Amino acid sequence: MRKQPDIVVCGTPGAWTNSVAARVASQGWSICWEGQDLSIEDGERFLEKNFQNVETQRMLESLPFPLLNEYIPKYYEVPYPGPTEYLSKFSPDRPVVVTALHLAPVLDIWSKSIDIVIDVRATEDEDMRALDVYSGNRIAKKRLEKIRSIHVERYNNHLSLFGKRFRFANSLAKDNQFYTLDKFLKSVF
Repeated sequence: MRKQPDIVVCGTPGAWTNSVAARVASQGWSICWEGQDLSIEDGERFLEKNFQNVETQRMLESLPFPLLNEYIPKYYEVPYPGPTEYLSKFSPDRPVVVTALHLAPVLDIWSKSIDIVIDVRATEDEDMRALDVYSGNRIAKKRLEKIRSIHVERYNNHLSLFGKRFRFANSLAKDNQFYTLDKFLKSVF
């Protein structure tokens, strides 16, 4: 692991992880490495809209199964290049914040590279609405319920792999109330 307190921001499907990642970045954590070319496809859009590095999303997309699916294997190879190679592109002097869409069911891929996770929980209704939007309103409700169930189950199992976990309420993220998050971030140094 790197010497800096790198952080993964993750949550259930409807969690406002983008708002939380933006706040973490505003406190000094890096989303992009120095000199990173953001003119690549979706580079600027992912940073501006989701406060995430498009390379983390590409890493997830390189997995041999779709993440918006109810059949996600329990065991799989960590992608290469993966988290270690990704983090090696950043300055060792600045901590990194990582987030990605649909990261929850495969959060474990970061557990050997990052020790801190910020856990953002949405309500079941928020999760279902988000999954419906992500699917383009093309997946039946029963199937979306199964997808949510798999995402939440895997996510809960993977949280224990991280040495430090900080739960942050989705309602606070939606209301831009970050006092407790700021206090936590100060404590990790």
